[in-house]
Amino acid sequence: MPHAIFFNLNSEAKKILGKKEWSKLYSPDIEWKDEHDSKDEYNVDPSQFDDEDEYVDALRKLWKHKYDYFNEFSSIDPSNYIHVDAYGKAIDNKNWMNKYDKDNAYKLDPSDYDCEEEYLDDLRCCWQHKYDPDTKTNVCVDDYYTEEDYKESLVNNWKETYDPQHSFNGFQFERFTTVDDYLIGLNDRLDWIKKCDPERIFSKIDPSKYDNMFQYQHVLDLRKAWKKKYDPNNMHTEIHPCDYNSVEEYHRALMGQ
Repeated sequence: MPHAIFFNLNSEAKKILGKKEWSKLYSPDIEWKDEHDSKDEYNVDPSQFDDEDEYVDALRKLWKHKYDYFNEFSSIDPSNYIHVDAYGKAIDNKNWMNKYDKDNAYKLDPSDYDCEEEYLDDLRCCWQHKYDPDTKTNVCVDDYYTEEDYKESLVNNWKETYDPQHSFNGFQFERFTTVDDYLIGLNDRLDWIKKCDPERIFSKIDPSKYDNMFQYQHVLDLRKAWKKKYDPNNMHTEIHPCDYNSVEEYHRALMGQ
């Protein structure tokens, strides 16, 4: 009968007999330690606690200290875990997401992967599907560890392939997802040039800086007007209106100021 009491009413038995006498008869704390801290990493004596839950609560504070000292992963509550490995894995998973996909744009669950590299490999597939689905460039996604670096290399490839003279530097490349998007924008600007400046008199004006042809045409018309007013006979060929942002600057340059 005493053993039944100890097994079923451990907490009461410990209070009645005292920890020392109680531990002689029944020591489940050894089992607790084997299950939760078999390597004695946290140096917590389970015999000092009335039940397993209290013991694990004490361990959880140390898990938090080890894995999340600066409380960067406050959304991961150690009280939701009964083993340190599970808690540590949850922290690692969250860390992978923060590192590679902070906004969880690709909806991959890091806990589905055994290691970081497997998670990253699947993310790379997502990046390629988004930015280069038909593999139209020679940029290998496996060479990159961040989405930003991969996209930057793609953009550089587009520019070197289709604009080797770097004539169109005003594009906001974040607006382009794929090379096809870029080519639409590039071909639009080439069309504007044919319509607005076929002789390339104002070639220094980069049409990629403007959202539409009317803005581009307006800038060209202003330079034409400046030239007509202040240098109608083209006596100052070395001073080009395209090199100036305002008519005042252009006029001062002509006056030698």
